[in-house]
Amino acid sequence: MARTYIKLSYEEARDLSLALYRRIRSSGWLPDVNVGIGRGGMFVLRSLQDFFAAEGVRAPYWLIPVERYSGIGTAGSVRISGEVDVAGMNVLLVDDVADYGDSLAVVRELLLSRGASSVRTATLHLKPWSKVIPDYYVSRTDAWIIYPWELYETIAAIIRELAAAGATVDEAYGELVSRAHVTPQELANFSEMARRGGSLDARSRLILEGLLSAYGRAGNVMCTPAGSAVSHAQNSQDLGSGPPQGRAARQDRRLGIQRQGSGLHKLPDPEGWLGGGAGDRQEGRIARGPLGAAPQGARALLGGGQGHGKEGSQGARGA
Repeated sequence: MARTYIKLSYEEARDLSLALYRRIRSSGWLPDVNVGIGRGGMFVLRSLQDFFAAEGVRAPYWLIPVERYSGIGTAGSVRISGEVDVAGMNVLLVDDVADYGDSLAVVRELLLSRGASSVRTATLHLKPWSKVIPDYYVSRTDAWIIYPWELYETIAAIIRELAAAGATVDEAYGELVSRAHVTPQELANFSEMARRGGSLDARSRLILEGLLSAYGRAGNVMCTPAGSAVSHAQNSQDLGSGPPQGRAARQDRRLGIQRQGSGLHKLPDPEGWLGGGAGDRQEGRIARGPLGAAPQGARALLGGGQGHGKEGSQGARGA
């Protein structure tokens, strides 16, 4: 079964935050202080502060940095930093998603140990397997939620998975564009960032460059493996205007990629990324969750690599 995604815009995330605020207010309970789990809870926390302020409710707020270290689809461990003084206060604890629930549970116990009178939890989304059921949430889903504040690190995590699974350019297109709804412009933006740093290994870079060359048009401009921009007319000459599968095949020939069946048979390294020489080879709309079977036979990776395996931090999300 293929993975399902929910990809949110900032506007949609704010609408969900407003729905969450209304649920909190309809309960008749008011916090003395709002605490967000960083990084995922930052946007939700600030949105709630805005809504409370519009009503005339002035509550201080803090952000507690929380990092999760794990592979995709695993709970991992939680690390907390920061100090808060919540003695005698009613605390609203905020995050974007209750995935595994570890971060919510750990931070809630921390706040109670610091003398909080009560702690209530609030998230935009709840996963069915979460250990913690938030006091307030908007939507229950088993999809992988792509939040706008971590779009590009999510793209990196998906590309690393696909590369490690031996996925073809067509399979990567199916996952990123058809299912995760990543746009050509977002791919081009991510490529610009990835070229500057080390977020992708060599094989992942080849997948990205193949996607950009075959599909990554932004207006009339498309990025090439060499990082240059070419016109739509040049693209038409090089790749043709046929369906994605045909254009991908032409891109394979350009990169010197040979296939047997649906798999990658030989993966030369024209740009030298492999070290020189040839290398072998529903409320809300969108989101995150465990990895199902990868498209068209690509092997699903449920572990390994840093990325969306956290709650309140980078990667396959857990809360």
